[in-house]
Amino acid sequence: MKSELHLGKQHYKGLGYINYIHGTNPTAFCYLSNMSSYGAENSISEVYHSWFADGSALWDKAGTSVYGPAPGFVPGGVNPTYALDGCCPSGCGSYNNSCNTSLVTPPLSQPIQKSYKDWNTSWPQNSWTITEPGIYTQAAYVRLLSRFVDAASIRQVKIAIEGLYNSSSNSLNARDTVRVYLRNTTSPYLVIDSSKAVLDSLNFTAALSFPNANSGTFYIVIKHRNSIETWSRAGGESYNNSSSFNFDFTTDSTKSYAANVKRVDSNPGTYAIFSGDVNQDGAVDATDLSLIENDAGNFQTGYIVTDLNGDNISDASDLALADNNVFDFVGKMVP
Repeated sequence: MKSELHLGKQHYKGLGYINYIHGTNPTAFCYLSNMSSYGAENSISEVYHSWFADGSALWDKAGTSVYGPAPGFVPGGVNPTYALDGCCPSGCGSYNNSCNTSLVTPPLSQPIQKSYKDWNTSWPQNSWTITEPGIYTQAAYVRLLSRFVDAASIRQVKIAIEGLYNSSSNSLNARDTVRVYLRNTTSPYLVIDSSKAVLDSLNFTAALSFPNANSGTFYIVIKHRNSIETWSRAGGESYNNSSSFNFDFTTDSTKSYAANVKRVDSNPGTYAIFSGDVNQDGAVDATDLSLIENDAGNFQTGYIVTDLNGDNISDASDLALADNNVFDFVGKMVP
């Protein structure tokens, strides 16, 4: 019979493989096709398959073709022995231009775990040696994933973020990543476990996993890249590691420690964690305003920490939001 320690090691090895496929790897790709609509960041956009052929107006590349490939296909993966077809560089006739090694670097000339390219070009680049899905990868992934999914393992925390909240649609302007911590309820409030998740923009839920946490009473602590760290109400919440767990910060100010949330909508009554702590020092203050102002003055765009409202640009609207919270001396409240 395998020891409990041995089984525990197996659990974490399996979880390591899943995390690798989901994006914790040197390429930062989520090795599942076309999964951005399901909360994945940087999922692969192409796989080599006749159903999703290169050049297809409907099914080729996610974001370029109408639909992109079907979601959830697992590619073959990194291939440090990848090479152009043997006809290269000058024996491929009208396809000789495809033999340019710069077109396939990566995967050429890369460390093992970076020998990957997100493409589905056929001969003579032969992308099938890297991006072709197969039952051997798909079935192995699904079988492993099934070990970590069951009806009793649902862990959900519901969170709204002030800057991202849109009162006209009762939704968030964008999905974003949060980290949720379970902390002891007695000083020094040690972290028992944490889980990182993408916050759903429509229902405000973060689906979580706490494999290290035994049953007990814990504070639930929310960390977001430009928001105030927010703790659950005094006394903590009862957590059972063998049953479902749900906690909702959005329904009442009393759900948070010292009522440290903001009412962002009166109908329905929705409460959100404060935005504006750009440098994550626990307060919205002049330093945060300066960072936002600098980025706004330089017309910075994209997924940047100074964009509080999720419109992919740092501007006066972000500055105004933070300025209001500076005026109100907003900061984190902890036991």
